[in-house]
Amino acid sequence: MTQLLEVYAENTGMRPEVLEVARDALKELGSMSSETPTHSHLELQEVTIEGFGPFKTSVTYPLADRGVVAVTGRNEDDAAAASNGAGKTSLLTSLLWAFKAPDGRAMNAADYVNEESKMARVTVTGAINQEPFELTRTVRSWGSAGATRSGLSLTVKGVDLTGQEQRLTEETLRTKFSTELLPKTLVFTQEDLLSLLQSNDAAFKSLLSCVVDTSGWEQARDRSLAELRQLNRSIESEQVLAQHIQSNIQRAEAELQQQQQLLQEWGRQLQQQQVEAAASEQSTLQQVASISADIRQLQQLVTAALATAAEQQQTLKAANVAAQEATATAAAEQPVADGQQSHSQLGIHISEDALQQQQQQVLPVYAESAAQEQLQPLLQAERQAQQGLAAQQGRSRELKGQVTAVHARRSKYEQLLSATNKACNSNGSTDKSHSSSNEHAHMPVAAVLAAAAAAAAPAAVATAGTAG
Repeated sequence: MTQLLEVYAENTGMRPEVLEVARDALKELGSMSSETPTHSHLELQEVTIEGFGPFKTSVTYPLADRGVVAVTGRNEDDAAAASNGAGKTSLLTSLLWAFKAPDGRAMNAADYVNEESKMARVTVTGAINQEPFELTRTVRSWGSAGATRSGLSLTVKGVDLTGQEQRLTEETLRTKFSTELLPKTLVFTQEDLLSLLQSNDAAFKSLLSCVVDTSGWEQARDRSLAELRQLNRSIESEQVLAQHIQSNIQRAEAELQQQQQLLQEWGRQLQQQQVEAAASEQSTLQQVASISADIRQLQQLVTAALATAAEQQQTLKAANVAAQEATATAAAEQPVADGQQSHSQLGIHISEDALQQQQQQVLPVYAESAAQEQLQPLLQAERQAQQGLAAQQGRSRELKGQVTAVHARRSKYEQLLSATNKACNSNGSTDKSHSSSNEHAHMPVAAVLAAAAAAAAPAAVATAGTAG
C-alpha cells in the first residue's frame, strides 16, 4: 500500500504535506510494518495447445517478454465469419483451463476436447517468483456417454509437485499461483473488457479488490474522514468561539468609545466648571478685597471719630479750665458776694462738670456702637465669601476625583480589550493545528473571560461611585 501511495502521489502531483498525512494514516493502520507483504510474480513463457477446442494439432504460442498481448484472429475456413471461430477465446481460455481457474463458461470437461481428437492437452511453462515451472492438464474422452478421464501435473524448479490425488495438485495450484485471481488479472476476453468499461464504481472496486487490498485504503479513507469531521467540528467550535470573542471585543470597543465620550464630556464640564470656579473665586476674592477695603475705611472713620471725640473732650476741658479761672478771678475781685449769686455760680459749675462727664461717657460708646453696626454686614459678607470659596475648592477636588476614577476605568477597559485581542490572535493560530491542540487553545479564552469578569466588577463599582 505504501508503494501504491508513493506512485499515486508522484503521478497526481500530491502536495508534500498531504502525502505526509496519508503516510501517517497508513502507519496508524499498521500498513507500514517492516514485514514485506507476500505476493507472487508470475511470468509466462509459452502455451502449447493440442486437441483443445478448434486446435486439433499441437500449436505453441510464445508469451515471454511480450507484456500485454492483444489476441486477434482470422477464420480461414469461413471468410464471411471474419474472426469469429478463429480460436481467440479458446486460446485465452486454455490458460485458465490449465490452471483449473474459473473461465466463466458453463462447459463440461468433454466439451473442450476437439471433435476429431480423443484428448485435449494444454501445457503452460513459465516462472513463479523466478522459479521455473511446467503445468500440464489433459482430458481424455472415451465411450459414447461422454465419459472423461483427466490428469494434472505440476513441476516447479525441477521438483514434481503433482499430488497422489488431483485435488491435492489443485490445492497446490491455488496456494502457489492464486488461481482465483487469474481470470481477473491474466486473461481478459472481449466480454470481460466490455464489462469492465461499463462497470459502475462498486463493480470496479470489487474487481480492483482482487489485486489490491482495497479494504486497507477504505479503512484509511474512513479514518481520514472521521478525522476530517472532527477537525471540521473543531473549526466550527473555534469559529463560534471566535465570533463570541469578536462580539465581546465589539461590545468592549463600543463601551470604551462610550466611556471615552463620557470622559470627553466630563472633561468639558470639568473645564467649564473650573473656569466658572476660577471666575467665582476671582469674584469672591474681589468681594473680599472690597469688603476688606470697606473695613479699613470704616476703621479709619472710627479712628477719626474717636480723634474728634478726644478733641472735643480737650476743648471741654479747656473750657472748664477757663471757666474755673474766670470764677476764681471774680471771687478775688469781689470777696463778698451775694449768696444767691454764689449759689447760682456753683450750680452752673456743677452742671458744667456733669455735662463734661456725660460727654466723656457717651461719645466713645456711640462711636464704637456705630462702627460695629457698620462693620457687622461687612464681616458677614466676608464669611459668606470665604464659605463660597471653600465650597468651590471642595467641588474642584470632587471633580478631580471623578476624572481620576474615569481614567482608571478607561485603563481597565483598554487592558481588557488588549487581553481579548491577544486571545483572538492565539485562537486564530490554533485553527491551523490538529485537533489534539484544541483543548490547549481554549485556555487563553477562559483566562480572558475571567479577566473580563474581574475587570467588569471594579468598573461597575467605579461607575456607581461616580454616579453617587
